[in-house]
Amino acid sequence: MEAYKPSKADYFWNMSGCLASAMASLLLVIGVTRIMGTEAGGIFSLAFSLGQLLMMLGNMGLRTYQVSDLEERYSMGEYVVNRIISCALMMLCTCVWHSDPLQRRKVCGAFADCRNEDDRRVCGCL
Repeated sequence: MEAYKPSKADYFWNMSGCLASAMASLLLVIGVTRIMGTEAGGIFSLAFSLGQLLMMLGNMGLRTYQVSDLEERYSMGEYVVNRIISCALMMLCTCVWHSDPLQRRKVCGAFADCRNEDDRRVCGCL
């Protein structure tokens, strides 16, 4: 199998996606602050920032390894166990801070991402 070489378009679309995500976060915080006031906006901003940081822990970069494992060196069970451990760490960090409904949704999203990437890898969608 020939190795994939990233093109300039790949970098452009990656940068565009990151920029769009950052803009969406900014607009969310501005919207909540304008509608609910500065105190609620500050609480939302803190919770949203914490959620984003903990989402990185929940994902733990597993997607990159999972989708590039074309020879299936690791079983789906190993990926699921890794994701369970990373999501448990994420929840532990959340409990240390406080219980946040937004964070619980992020945990579910991080765990679902593991199965989604396996489906895409198996069907050759990448």
